[in-house]
Amino acid sequence: MIEKQFVVFLSYLPHPIFPFIGSSEYSIMKMLYSNENMFLVNNVKNIIESNDISTFIKNEFAQGAIGEVSAIDSWPELWVHDDTDFEQAVEILERSQKNIKGEDWACKNCSETNDPSFEICWNCQKVHT
Repeated sequence: MIEKQFVVFLSYLPHPIFPFIGSSEYSIMKMLYSNENMFLVNNVKNIIESNDISTFIKNEFAQGAIGEVSAIDSWPELWVHDDTDFEQAVEILERSQKNIKGEDWACKNCSETNDPSFEICWNCQKVHT
C-alpha cells in the first residue's frame, strides 16, 4: 500500500470564525482508504468514526471532473486527521475487511447446496432454517 501524507499548516493569526486555526501547530493527515465507489468510502468512514477517530473525505465531489483529470485521481479518498490514530484506523479497517467464513448449507426443501451468504435458497426461494 502506498502511504500518502498531507501536511496541514495552520495560520499564526486567530481566525474570526474558526478560533482553533490560530495556533502555530500543524497536523499530518494520512490517507487510509480510496475506492471509486463513494458508498464504500463512506461506509469505511462510518466504521472508523464509530471508534472516535476523526476522518475527512478528499475528492468527495471530484467525480464530475472525470475526463478533465484521470479517473483514479478523482476517486474519493478517506484521510485520518491525526497521524497518531492512523495505525489504529488501519487495524479497524483490516478487521472489517476480513472474510467471515461459514459453511455451505443444504436446503431442506429441495436439497440444493447454497453458499453461506444466502439466507434464502437460490433454487426454490425457501428461507434457511
